[in-house]
Amino acid sequence: MNLFKKISYILGIGALSLQVTACSDPGDELTSVEFDRLFTPTSFEVKVQNKVDFRLLWECRSHAESFTVQLFANDAAMNFEGTPTLEYTDVKESPYIIKGLDSETTYAVRIKAVGNGKESHWATASAATAAEQIFEAVSDDNITGKSVTLHWPAGSAVTTIEITGGKTESYTLSAAEKAAGEATISGLEYETAYTFTIMNGSKARGTVKVTTMPNYIPAYPGDDLQALIDNAAEGETVMLLPAKDGSTSDFIYLGEDSEPTTLELTISKGVAVKCLGTKPVKARIKFVLNGTNSFTTENIFFTGVSSDALVKLTNCTGTITMNKIEATGYGNLIVEPGETVSVVDEINITNSYFHDMCTGKRFIDSQKKKTAVKVLNMHHCTVANSCEGSDFIRFDYNAAQQGLVINFYNNTLYKIEATSKGVFYVRSNAAGDKYFTANIERNIFAECSEKVFFSQDAKADNLLFSNNYYYNAPSLLTNPEGGAGKIFDTTGQVLDPEFKDAANGDFTIQNETLLDKNIGNIAAE
Repeated sequence: MNLFKKISYILGIGALSLQVTACSDPGDELTSVEFDRLFTPTSFEVKVQNKVDFRLLWECRSHAESFTVQLFANDAAMNFEGTPTLEYTDVKESPYIIKGLDSETTYAVRIKAVGNGKESHWATASAATAAEQIFEAVSDDNITGKSVTLHWPAGSAVTTIEITGGKTESYTLSAAEKAAGEATISGLEYETAYTFTIMNGSKARGTVKVTTMPNYIPAYPGDDLQALIDNAAEGETVMLLPAKDGSTSDFIYLGEDSEPTTLELTISKGVAVKCLGTKPVKARIKFVLNGTNSFTTENIFFTGVSSDALVKLTNCTGTITMNKIEATGYGNLIVEPGETVSVVDEINITNSYFHDMCTGKRFIDSQKKKTAVKVLNMHHCTVANSCEGSDFIRFDYNAAQQGLVINFYNNTLYKIEATSKGVFYVRSNAAGDKYFTANIERNIFAECSEKVFFSQDAKADNLLFSNNYYYNAPSLLTNPEGGAGKIFDTTGQVLDPEFKDAANGDFTIQNETLLDKNIGNIAAE
């Protein structure tokens, strides 16, 4: 071999080494490099963007003029059989974006280099699109009792809106609605849940669930609320709304002495008093349930004075629901004053925040043995800085109340200084008989002093604990003093919930263990 040939040989091998290092073929080692092929793209990956778009990335420094990309839908096994669903040729560079794929679909994706009459082996990857969502959020302003107005990006490729829930119907979009990105679906029923899915042919592009408004009676600050309630028909809703001129959203009242007073409203029929979630109001009112067979209040910020109970169970039946409310300042949340014998089937307290109330008084107080409550459900609530020097929940035996069940789960209790008889002062008052059961599950009890016990009464009924966590609440877990009649959670665990800003009322749980285990008031249902 002459000198010129030796130099050419060395240079050729060096160039080959550089090419292999930059773009190797995982299936072909150096011992089997095919000089008539380009090197396979390396580091090939597919990332999902905007739920239904793919971003393809790869590396390759071979002499490729372009790349070919193929996608095979519903090919989780990556068999790459038959005709590709989509094919893109003359792709020039990485990254490469593919938009508008079918939602909730697994694609097998492959890419090869092409150039100078040659091509490479395929590099492969797989990715799945998510459910597409082009619907915009639906606000209360877009919802009435009989219609819902839906919005999406103007000019999107869409054909119909499929309706399920309260009714099943396919709504064909007009050219004007497609161009505007807006359609109003009418002919709906009051206070009914519907699901709307926007389609492009057979392809779903977004889904929203909406509940229509109740057939409500509007009430504004300064209106005679008692008169509106008295004139409401059975099953109707009185909706508290901000003043039309925007001047106030407060239903706040003063007595004759100009001191703060709480407006007492008597409910004698099955009605609801609510507020639109997007139009919050503050109200200093209280309810006396006298003759009602159901009652619901929702989305209101209640601010009372310490002598008041937000709800008095004077003479009522059926179901009482309190949802998405905030309350502060009241003496009790619910009290049974012992005036008339009645039976309440169920009380539901959900997704709410109660704070700085019930000083020297109980949060729920049913001890007069007149109004019997069969079931109490309380979940996804936070109660803070309350019940100092009293009890949290008290129930006494009532002949009509045999079998009382308390379902208390996914709540956060912070600084509940129930130092009288206990957090759950629940007793049958019948020797040896355990008529009541309290299921206490997945709650957080934090910052309760050593004087706070679950119950200090030997007659307390079945308090059943499961997956509760405690932080600086020693006497709920152990029995430092000994003695009979005190109840503790022997299964509980200690862990700091890492509240975001408890001092300023933000009880967002940040401890990853608690979040993973679904403990405390971590999310509304």
